Amino acid sequence: MGKPITLIGPKLLDELHAKNMQGVSRPRLIRDYNLDITPPTLAKLIKHYDLMKSTADRILNIQIGDSLFPYWVKTDGLTKQDTNKFLYRGKMPLGQWIDK
Repeated sequence: MGKPITLIGPKLLDELHAKNMQGVSRPRLIRDYNLDITPPTLAKLIKHYDLMKSTADRILNIQIGDSLFPYWVKTDGLTKQDTNKFLYRGKMPLGQWIDK
């Protein structure tokens, strides 16, 4: 099994996405928000969030949203996947979370 996936709550990810679109670098965002996440992981989450926001396909939008924001993600910060309880099947963001 791989290492746990780190997810970011919707309010914070929206803010990070907006600042990144304004030109703030991901390493700077990590420092400014004191996030325990790597720049590549943050880049992927921002990219997936951008795709979710920009797609006109409602089903794709819902699928990405469900991948980024499963019910167990805290709304105010980072949440690491509990590998004893949740498993992601597929390739992020087009897979799905399942309860073990």
